[in-house]
Amino acid sequence: SLSATAAASFPPLTDEQGEARLRDLVRMAGVDHDRVVESDGPLPPWSDYAALYGRSPRISGLGTCGTFRDSVPSHRRSVGPAGMFNTGTNLLNEMLLHCRVAAGGRASFRESIFGVRWQVPWGKHTPASWRGRHVSEIDRKRGSDPPNATEVLPVAIIKDPYGWMGSMCRHTYSVNFRKSSIHCPNLVGIEGDKNKKVGEPYMAQVRYSKFNVTKHASLAHIWNDWNGAYHDVADYPRLVVRYEDLLLHPETVTKAICDCAGGTLRTGPGGFALQARSVKGDERAHWGSSGLIAALRRYGSEERRVEGYDEADLRYAAEHLDGELMKAYGYSHPTLSRAWKGQTAK
Repeated sequence: SLSATAAASFPPLTDEQGEARLRDLVRMAGVDHDRVVESDGPLPPWSDYAALYGRSPRISGLGTCGTFRDSVPSHRRSVGPAGMFNTGTNLLNEMLLHCRVAAGGRASFRESIFGVRWQVPWGKHTPASWRGRHVSEIDRKRGSDPPNATEVLPVAIIKDPYGWMGSMCRHTYSVNFRKSSIHCPNLVGIEGDKNKKVGEPYMAQVRYSKFNVTKHASLAHIWNDWNGAYHDVADYPRLVVRYEDLLLHPETVTKAICDCAGGTLRTGPGGFALQARSVKGDERAHWGSSGLIAALRRYGSEERRVEGYDEADLRYAAEHLDGELMKAYGYSHPTLSRAWKGQTAK
């Protein structure tokens, strides 16, 4: 088996280097830093991001890159994002377009641009177990033969579970759970909830298709199950990156993925570029998605991280979130006395 779970080590950024990084991120997005500050105030200090996510990116699976390059001819290689809903798969695709993994231009719509795919061929949101057993709807409708799964390097995105569950309250996509009118993420019933006993978990399910629905004890268990499957992969090369590192270390993460696949990072005259607007475009299901600046504000705030939770939800999450996954990707539980403000969903 492949030792895919070891995380690579990157040099940590000091507070001074981190503040410079934040200014660079705003510049990469083509936005004037002073105007950002004048409009909505300064971004959170680098020390706040470091307290939540550490001072350097974490990428799991870089030890398997040599196996991928050795087993797949360079002209056959491709790389594709995977991730649960609300984890930044479109953002990763935009970043990877700076990378040339294979020769040749666009093969067909959303298939591959220089070896960079819009998603893994078995579907970016579907479970890791579907690899090699399922063809995404876009590939199926296109009618062409999908690539051999062994020729695609999957890059799965994991997201801080507290921020991810908050995202699911704003955009549920194909995840179904009964929302409470007084708190969300609602993991357990609290006093005042209708049709739910105090302390009783809110079950959640994911509808991948009409005939493929998975049931989970709560939103927290969806996070455990989906991410745990990619984390535990040991029989083929794969990477797992953090959503927060896509925001804070975009060029470092993109280069690491590109190098892993045997590609070359290419940037324009102005260097590595990002998009200040949401990369999801104007598709109806994606309206209201955060742009870069808004995301930096949201995910650098410990208070906004727990926005909408009741104290009972936070206690349930701390008890039921997978401790191994939390530790492997550097996520910590909120300190109730410091982080929780008794907020409820609006």
